[in-house]
Amino acid sequence: MKFKNFLLRFINKRLRTCVIFNFHDIVADGQHARTDQISVATFRQQLTWIQQHFTIVRIDTLIEQFHNNSIIKPMAAVTFDDGYRSHFSLVKPILDEFEIKAAFYVSSAHLTKNYYWHDLVETFCQHSSNQQQLSLRNVLKSLSAKQLPSLIESIKYLTLADRKLVLSEIEEFTKPFMKERLLMNSSEVLALAGEGHLIGGHTLNHPILALESDIICKQEISDDLLALEALLQQKITSFAYPNGIPNQDFNDSHQQILASNGVKYAVNTHKSILTKPMNILSIPRINLFGSNESLHCNYLLRMIISSVFRSPN
Repeated sequence: MKFKNFLLRFINKRLRTCVIFNFHDIVADGQHARTDQISVATFRQQLTWIQQHFTIVRIDTLIEQFHNNSIIKPMAAVTFDDGYRSHFSLVKPILDEFEIKAAFYVSSAHLTKNYYWHDLVETFCQHSSNQQQLSLRNVLKSLSAKQLPSLIESIKYLTLADRKLVLSEIEEFTKPFMKERLLMNSSEVLALAGEGHLIGGHTLNHPILALESDIICKQEISDDLLALEALLQQKITSFAYPNGIPNQDFNDSHQQILASNGVKYAVNTHKSILTKPMNILSIPRINLFGSNESLHCNYLLRMIISSVFRSPN
């Protein structure tokens, strides 16, 4: 273990490795966590490990220095997608403790909602019968949706219009179980921005952009940015693609829409460290798994080695 940490520090120092670490929802210790959630204890452990190997800066500082070839030491940034309430209630106090400024990517239409559609589906799966779930799959089949093992994955790859139709089938049943507010509101986003954290766009309603028409994509992006700018009284120049897989969830046309709306850089979910040349409208991020430091080291070392062999230099 000590050797792996030493090796990672040595390689990081020599290569001046730069990484953006991404997180989603954080849950209290002892609470059931979905695959996209981690506990407070795990988040604290991961942040401690990141800080041992990198100087953590805000994402705009990292991208500017990397783009300008002014990186002099290993650096990292941390980002949070979807605007969960846990980002304010659980994450912010830990960031304050570690003296870290992060980026939060928010779908602005959800600032007045209590949950995302996938929270609704997750709750439906927990409380519904097999027959009810089969009925929902038949609705998906009628829409020619991908029949994936997970209902959430199947519904994810629907257009906004079809997704709304599917969710209407389960909303009445599920709503009584959805009493807790899971998402940040406007005042909480304002508070994060007021303390020096960066707020970025994440579309209005969190669609898979590649599935929507150009007109809807332009509305989803521009209306989201305008709403956040009106709230924060500042230009929004950073963006995270929903789901974020390059050439599957978004493409060059969506990057052009961002550029025309004044976005300077955008992040995806392609798992890689930062490498040159870098497309600043499609910047990779990675996420850690669990709290095993040895696995963290292995994971990052593989990323670094892979990037060295991919590099045109």
